[in-house]
Amino acid sequence: CTIRENGGNGIEFDDATAANEVDSLTISSCVVRGNDESGVLFGDDVVDLTLTETTVADNGVAGVTAPENEITDALIEGCTIANNDFGGIGFEAIDGLRIRDSAIEGNFDGVNDSEFTDPAGVRALVRDLTIERSRIEDNGESLGAGVRLLGNRVESLAVLNSVIADNAGFGVV
Repeated sequence: CTIRENGGNGIEFDDATAANEVDSLTISSCVVRGNDESGVLFGDDVVDLTLTETTVADNGVAGVTAPENEITDALIEGCTIANNDFGGIGFEAIDGLRIRDSAIEGNFDGVNDSEFTDPAGVRALVRDLTIERSRIEDNGESLGAGVRLLGNRVESLAVLNSVIADNAGFGVV
């Protein structure tokens, strides 16, 4: 599917009633581009998020965001998340995030915890983070980082066969 150039969010799940919670969401082989707000916005906790072979780019706020919610078991694979004005991927908390074979580049933040405003490539409250065969490049402005986990609870971190380069500040901090 192609979801582009909408005046608000490209895809929005933002209803706090129990009857409308999203337990599992898969977005595959899509282009979500040029929306005035976020590409994909979640207003509720999501258990099991899969984003594959999708481009989320040039959105006015964030690419994929759940600014006040927790994502459990998230997989981002074969994706390009690029040039989003206020962040590529932003979550309140993540319990299990795997980024594989993806490019996160040119965003104000790459992956971030929405509580913080410093630019970074990957920065989130995570209990388990794996980055594998991915590129996290050119994110941030003066203080940006490729991976920023300062002050966050991290039980497991693995960076395997990836490139974290040319971010405005640190590579991994």
